[in-house]
Amino acid sequence: MDPVTMLQCTRHTMAVLLHLQAGQERLYNQLKVQLQGMVEQLVEETRRGELGDTLLSSLISERSPATGLYVRQSLLFSHFATLLVAGHETTANTMGFLMYHLSQNPQWEQRLRAEIRVSASQRPGQRP
Repeated sequence: MDPVTMLQCTRHTMAVLLHLQAGQERLYNQLKVQLQGMVEQLVEETRRGELGDTLLSSLISERSPATGLYVRQSLLFSHFATLLVAGHETTANTMGFLMYHLSQNPQWEQRLRAEIRVSASQRPGQRP
């Protein structure tokens, strides 16, 4: 599975996990196992060098200054889940504020549209 698709699946899984009600432990555990599998696959692809230099590659290669040991696999999952949820919320909130402020300032919306068109027209194969 390519990294973008996996990230989309992971975000969906995390969103479901965050909105589960009491009494849905079985579904929670199934989704948690699915998410752990996705993270394990990303870790293995990162270790093989297939994904390049990423935040995950930095986490994998870091050693504890105190012990000299690498980060445990279980901690990688925890770190990844935390970053994913925090990143998702931050991005969603930022986009919401951006859309609101653009709707209140049409001159900035027009300027942004013009800048996007110029930028897109300079990329081969992209529509302006």
